Amino acid sequence: MGRNLRHIISVTALALVVAACGGAEPTTAPASEPKVIPGSHGARTGDHWHASLSVNVCGIPFTVPAFPAGIHSHGDGQIHIHPSLGEDAGQNATLGRFLEVSYDAGALAVLIGRIQLPGEPVYRDGDACPDGNPGKLEVSINGESNPDFLKYLLQDGDRIIIKFG
Repeated sequence: MGRNLRHIISVTALALVVAACGGAEPTTAPASEPKVIPGSHGARTGDHWHASLSVNVCGIPFTVPAFPAGIHSHGDGQIHIHPSLGEDAGQNATLGRFLEVSYDAGALAVLIGRIQLPGEPVYRDGDACPDGNPGKLEVSINGESNPDFLKYLLQDGDRIIIKFG
């Protein structure tokens, strides 16, 4: 099975699992090429890149726990990008791939308009936080809102903020 087909199947399975937790049809990014910054490329096998990651749900910070993979976390507020397999390298080294592997590891589930921390309920755009105020998922990369974040091609030194509230 080709890498792109495996990725599409994984993203679709993630969307179905989140939907099964009590939601409407999942909103997923269309399967297409990652957003590429002119002059950039995805991490190659042998690269060792890092991107800072801040996650906040309803005003409470969350550190993604450690999990192994080519694009992974050590539980230190960083996305570690050092692919050893082609499925994590080049055009596959996306924020969506990190979130897919994170979901598979039980660390964090994020889709467009939805977020779920381990052992917590799914929050969807418009759901109320514990303070009663409705929340919305926002993802910014290097200070700019990025509604197409699943396809974003990670770069060394990126600053990623995932916020619901």
